[in-house]
Amino acid sequence: MDGTGGVYLPKWLLRASLYSAGPFFCYPHKPLFALLEGSGYSRSYAHFRRDHQNPTNLVLHCFALVYQLGSNFALLNELDNALRSILRGKGGKGGAGERAGADSAGESELSPVAQTTAVLWAVTLLTASDAPLVVRLASATAVAAAYNRRRAFSKSWREVAGVLSIAEAITFHMVVRRRPLSHTPSLILTIVARAALQKVVMANRGEFAPQRAPLTAAVLAAVVYASLSAKTKLNVFRYALVAGPLSVLTDQKWLYFWSCAYQASLLQGAAHRATGELATLPQLNEHVADEFGHTTYFPNLLLQSVYESLTSIATA
Repeated sequence: MDGTGGVYLPKWLLRASLYSAGPFFCYPHKPLFALLEGSGYSRSYAHFRRDHQNPTNLVLHCFALVYQLGSNFALLNELDNALRSILRGKGGKGGAGERAGADSAGESELSPVAQTTAVLWAVTLLTASDAPLVVRLASATAVAAAYNRRRAFSKSWREVAGVLSIAEAITFHMVVRRRPLSHTPSLILTIVARAALQKVVMANRGEFAPQRAPLTAAVLAAVVYASLSAKTKLNVFRYALVAGPLSVLTDQKWLYFWSCAYQASLLQGAAHRATGELATLPQLNEHVADEFGHTTYFPNLLLQSVYESLTSIATA
């Protein structure tokens, strides 16, 4: 496969499903799409290793992986809550955000969306035979851990959003504004402005809940539109800066975790800018098969790169 994709499914569908759902997040359909259209593991790792050898970059990506897995399965948990509410006939009360934010499910109840995603993703990672066995086992364990902790991650989501707003300000400074960390006055101004915005947002949490449907629909429509064109992909990630505060203003837990998909990707971008290594995903422009391979195998790719760096040091 040459990486362009579109063999079995139209490219616009592949691109929309990848970028409008958060490129590094996984859902039940993604491993299946990757199986049909994604690049193989060896090709994906060659791209990844080329751009991920700096130790600081690898450490920061490990933090991003934890952030992504935690928020990914927290989002899937909210989708399962919404599904349970609908099946129980509670879908008529309140908006979609209220149904998604409901914690009505007990620990023993089935979570079909999260469970299906965890199983299919873990199987995909485990069967990537070109990766060392220890790497595959570590990746599958990380997915299982995120699945098991999915409810705990979402209990204090508003407070988490406040703390992570500082990281959001730093990534905005480095990736969107394209300023280095050494540009101290600009960085401080960005952090102060974001902290002030967060204070206003927290003081008005839930104030726009009655308008959540049109506001959310507008953001989702903009993201889907932006995801269809490679030239506007950065705009997809910028919507995280809108969806995060909007989730608190409209009291929608699921919307916050969805925004984390883009914020975690911006964190990766900041790591690349800080270490001088090029980010891989932008280099795969218009090669949707490579994009699916890169984002689906990401836990394996990262942990194998860490493993390779550590073993090369040990044998030096």
